[in-house]
Amino acid sequence: MNEIDHDGIVDEVRGNVLKVRIVTVAACVSCQMKKVCNPSDMKEKVFDVPVDDPQNYSAGDLVRLSISEGMGILAAVLGYVVPVVLLMAGVLGGVSAGLNELEASGIGLGAALVYYLILFLTRKKASKAFSFKVTRV
Repeated sequence: MNEIDHDGIVDEVRGNVLKVRIVTVAACVSCQMKKVCNPSDMKEKVFDVPVDDPQNYSAGDLVRLSISEGMGILAAVLGYVVPVVLLMAGVLGGVSAGLNELEASGIGLGAALVYYLILFLTRKKASKAFSFKVTRV
């Protein structure tokens, strides 16, 4: 199974969680998903990654975060494709129901905002599903 890898630096070890900082400019050069995630807008991201052996890591360690390609694609679909579909469905549904464009656009935006709110409220559960594998570089 293919994986998406990003090199990062451990910023902090807190309990059994590593705080790993990824600089996307260097990491996205070889990433297969760079066309989807638009790395030009990103500079740094910090990920909280639970590990079973936190004593083997310390601040400043170079590590590689890996996630399955399928999970990476699912994350892109949930973050970009689903909201656009909801937006378009709201607009088209509103127009076909006889609303003017402004009202239909409001329905589409409202649907996308509700979706993002649901994603925000379920982020802890989602973070368990989208787990990274950490290896020392």
